[in-house]
Amino acid sequence: MIMFGLFKKIQVDIDSKIYLATKNSTLLRVCLKNGINIEYKCQSGVCRKCIVVEHTSQGDIFTLACQKLILPTEKNQFSTIK
Repeated sequence: MIMFGLFKKIQVDIDSKIYLATKNSTLLRVCLKNGINIEYKCQSGVCRKCIVVEHTSQGDIFTLACQKLILPTEKNQFSTIK
């Protein structure tokens, strides 16, 4: 975790590149803010277009970027599906 002023930034690994996010940002917001090409439509999970692979200690799982909150207690390592 990196400190900028009063706000803590969390490192997020997306497609093997590191980006900074604020706590409780969604992964979709991080992708859009950083120009990462990710398919999406509704931003609420209904369309299921923003599916990504989350790399966890229990293995890889599919998750929706629009619903995945970035938390400092998690690994925050993802791969977009192209």
